[in-house]
Amino acid sequence: MPPEGPPQPKRVRIDREAELLRQAADVVVELTPDGRLTFVSDAVKGILGRPAASFVGLSFLEIVAPDDHVRTLAQFRKLVETGEPILIRFRAVRGDGERVEFEATARSFNDADDRQRIVAVCRDVTEQAAQQTADLDRHAHHRAIAESSGRPAAIIGPDRRIVYSNRRFREIFGSEPTTESISRRMTAESRAVIAAARHQVGRQSDNSLRSVDFEYRRDDGSTAWYSVTWEAFRSESGERRHAILCEDITHRKKIEYALQEIARGFSYADIGSLRRLIAMLAQALEMDRLLFGLLDVRAPGIIRVVAAWQDGGFIDLDRLEIDGLPEASVARGEACIHPAGVCQLLPDVASRVGHDFVSFAGVPLPRADGSVLGLIGGYSRQTIRDTNLVRTLLSSLATHSGAEIARHRAEAETRANQARFDAIARQAPDILAELDSSGRLTFVSRASLAILGLQPESLLGRPIEELIHPDDRKIVTEELARLGSRTDRKPIVGRVHHSDGSWRWLEACPSRYEASDGSARTILLARDITDRKRAELGRDLLWEVVQRGGDLILICDPDGRLIYANEAATRALVDDGADPDLVGRTLFEFLTDGDAERLRTIVLPKITAETSWTGELALRPAENTDPIPTEATLFLVTGSGPEARSLLAVTLRDISKRRSAEEALRLSELRLNQAQKMEAVGRLAGGIAHDFNNLLTAIIGYSDLVLDELGPGHGAFRDTEEILKAAERAGGLTRQLLAFSRRQVLQPTSVDLNSVVSDIDRMMRRLIGEDIELVTLQDGELRRIVADRGQVEQVIVNLVVNARDAMPMGGRIEIETSNQIVGGTRSTDSGPLEPGEYVMLRISDTGTGMDEAVRAQIFEPFFTTKEANQGTGLGLASVYGIVSQSGGRIEVESVPGEGTTFRVYLPATCEVLDELPADGRSHLPRGSETVLVVEDSESVRRMVGRTLRKAGYRVLLAESATAALRHCSRYPGEIDLLLTDVVLPRIPGPEIARRVSESRSEVRILFMSGFTDETLNQHGLEPTTGSLIEKPFSSTALLRRVRNVLDQDPIPLEQSMFHVEQPE
Repeated sequence: MPPEGPPQPKRVRIDREAELLRQAADVVVELTPDGRLTFVSDAVKGILGRPAASFVGLSFLEIVAPDDHVRTLAQFRKLVETGEPILIRFRAVRGDGERVEFEATARSFNDADDRQRIVAVCRDVTEQAAQQTADLDRHAHHRAIAESSGRPAAIIGPDRRIVYSNRRFREIFGSEPTTESISRRMTAESRAVIAAARHQVGRQSDNSLRSVDFEYRRDDGSTAWYSVTWEAFRSESGERRHAILCEDITHRKKIEYALQEIARGFSYADIGSLRRLIAMLAQALEMDRLLFGLLDVRAPGIIRVVAAWQDGGFIDLDRLEIDGLPEASVARGEACIHPAGVCQLLPDVASRVGHDFVSFAGVPLPRADGSVLGLIGGYSRQTIRDTNLVRTLLSSLATHSGAEIARHRAEAETRANQARFDAIARQAPDILAELDSSGRLTFVSRASLAILGLQPESLLGRPIEELIHPDDRKIVTEELARLGSRTDRKPIVGRVHHSDGSWRWLEACPSRYEASDGSARTILLARDITDRKRAELGRDLLWEVVQRGGDLILICDPDGRLIYANEAATRALVDDGADPDLVGRTLFEFLTDGDAERLRTIVLPKITAETSWTGELALRPAENTDPIPTEATLFLVTGSGPEARSLLAVTLRDISKRRSAEEALRLSELRLNQAQKMEAVGRLAGGIAHDFNNLLTAIIGYSDLVLDELGPGHGAFRDTEEILKAAERAGGLTRQLLAFSRRQVLQPTSVDLNSVVSDIDRMMRRLIGEDIELVTLQDGELRRIVADRGQVEQVIVNLVVNARDAMPMGGRIEIETSNQIVGGTRSTDSGPLEPGEYVMLRISDTGTGMDEAVRAQIFEPFFTTKEANQGTGLGLASVYGIVSQSGGRIEVESVPGEGTTFRVYLPATCEVLDELPADGRSHLPRGSETVLVVEDSESVRRMVGRTLRKAGYRVLLAESATAALRHCSRYPGEIDLLLTDVVLPRIPGPEIARRVSESRSEVRILFMSGFTDETLNQHGLEPTTGSLIEKPFSSTALLRRVRNVLDQDPIPLEQSMFHVEQPE
């Protein structure tokens, strides 16, 4: 690309900058150190009514009102002497005699000739000052106004304590601000300015007013600028205080800094400086997106993005299609500003840039010839308030940028030409060197750095012999000396010293020529052949890798006879003490018989030079050893030389560990299937529980009634007892079905496991017989558990019976109890065992044991290894269900021929719960109270009614909620107890109880149910409550529970119920 033209003259740039500053809304002035005005922007005419040129050459004191001369001159001199920026207020006199008050920010700088200049940005604050004066006069009487003010305000006492601050002040400086906390967030410079101002105010009169700017770090880490004004006054008590009023001037400061940075310029080669300037300008103009890009001359309508700033950071954007966007107008050389509604004017902005942008401003980057080089454009989510300011700042940056880019490109073109020539002359991949007649190096190309690690400049003037290996030095020098008499171009090979101390092999092609001064010069083109030399050693390195690798590598002839085995193969295939040489033996003798035959007849015939085989082979290094599963790859390799032949390469990788992991996964899947089976069977068991338990309740209840009426001497007494026993066994079977599915209604109490084992010891000894020894080992300090005592007994009995059946020829059973603390989660046969304190029950036998296939199924319902009609397959399934429902876990260890051990872990507790009373027929409780019985099963309802009447109770029978509520409303006497089934047609028992309790608050409630825990919970009942009797129940159990409930104070209904739901 041709150069864009010479950079603009410095005077032109300065004039352009002055033109931009003249367009600013505030008055921008430049002064000499003696106070003479050298520049005034055009904004002064609109404020003071005089053209800017009329002020040039005047002293600033000729413009400032006489009353402000002393203060203004003192501050100006301080600025000239210290160079520190100042904020000053002064009044100037208009042509019509009116006074205008200005607020000026003044800074010192040195121009290009290193002369001190003062630049000040003056803002007309006449109205603001008048308003502030009015506010200060009314401040003591308008605290409410100050509190709602948008500007931070506070009052400071003589001890620098903040005695009052308004809401805005607290929002900015903290809910409980102090001068110390605010000062800590200021810069050191701001703290010094504030301290000096505070000191000066303290020495002035009560009505003194002073304003300074300070920099403050917000909570989010950002920087804000505030202008703070002090006014001293006397409180009603006469205490001297200062009123403080702050103004957020962050935006103004950002604009000032942006102007300064633009004036300072940037280096296009330093993209960081440009990005900093873009970010500063975007924040000063309150733009949410600002882009700096160059036109792509090869693709019209495309901008190559140099820097893109959006939402507080730079985004990754390389190219931008500008067709349909406002940037397209800017690219044509037009400054484009849309103060509002940019998405409505150009719909592509919403779809391609962002639908929430409101305004846009952009200016072109001009070349020296006036053409467009690129653009600066940005979007904002708010309306542009000061279009002149935005245009001025963007245009200023665009002008500086265009000149800087033109300069940078001119320099880049020069460097590119130099680099091109340098590449041709010096940047060959091989070292290009020149020797003078004495053998000294007069030129070395850049390749010396890559090949020898030496800079070319460090080699110039050195004799070439210094670089050559001592063993090669004589040969090289002799070859160079014979160049004049030789006509061939035989390369010279030798070792040359590298900067890291190593030696590099170089192959140099020499040639000699006569220089312009007549001297003989030698040109050497040297190539690094170190890698080629090292390749000659590659076979040794490859041999080392193959030998020491972890895989078994074998090379066989086509018949499978070994001609090579690496060290890993030798270790794996040779027994200790045997001949380690495998050469001559066949591959087949190290495989299992099946794999050897498969390899010989199926695999090897299919392998060709283009086809390999991958599969699994089982190694058997020696007789009577377990096979080792391996992943094998077989392929043909061809040797080198005229008599090359094809050989079979075999690689074997031991996959034993992988197989173990796969087996563990298989077992986990089996356990998951077991859980799913138990869930399905449990649903079936829960479904039949209600109807079956109703039938059993009637059978058991009527049997009890018949037994009471017949007496032991009656001929049918024993038959009736058998009926009762059969019904109780059926109830036990129902509970067993529910137990293994974890759906049984448990009645947990605080249980001493040692006591349970001791109580059933005699029964267990009768069960196992005399040929089996039963040993119990009990921990004397065993903790208690919360469980259903009857279910714990069932667990022990089922495990003992299972152990007995595994020892048909006799043996030994051990029952041990102990406390266990589990430190970390571990896996068991019934799920993860969480950390905590447990009571462990261990039952071990010396029976036949189990293999893994049987062990994986022992907890499945109806699974049994016994002969037909000798087992239900529910024993261990019930154990699994009871333990799981009680919050415990089971571990199983078994070795075929050695025996089995079951370990049951149940959570330990410090709770003490009352144990349920034993069910006996002697001394049956009686009563005379009135009982309302609600039961939809006629047989159960009649049986319950007869039992209660026989015991002396007055009984009201109801088959439904309607009948029950009718009794409740019509019965004249008290109803002492409501005995109701839980699940009833239309209206469930809990709802009946609620309605009865509303009219008869003293009624006691007892629920009956043959459903599972899950069903009871659905109806809002706590299964373990004392207000529930489980079906099937005997007459004795019913009378005891009724008497127990009647003897207690009425229990609020909500203590027996969680909520009430209408069943489907």
